[in-house]
Amino acid sequence: VSAEAGLSAARTALRHADGEALRRHAHGLKGLAANFGAIRLAGAADRLQGSDCPEALAAALETVADELAATAGAVNRLP
Repeated sequence: VSAEAGLSAARTALRHADGEALRRHAHGLKGLAANFGAIRLAGAADRLQGSDCPEALAAALETVADELAATAGAVNRLP
């Protein structure tokens, strides 16, 4: 599963108030990021995985999206 697919699935889970699916997708993103060495993205996904408050979940998900975009941009700039 790609990081983009995991992010999309997490957004869908948030829209459907499916906390278990959201935590599962956040966990997958965290693992993918950690394996890749994307520490900031892994930390953002960890915060998403551990949050229970709906407002905090939405904010954490946007932080994950921002970190994913930054990570993808950095990878795309590699020679």
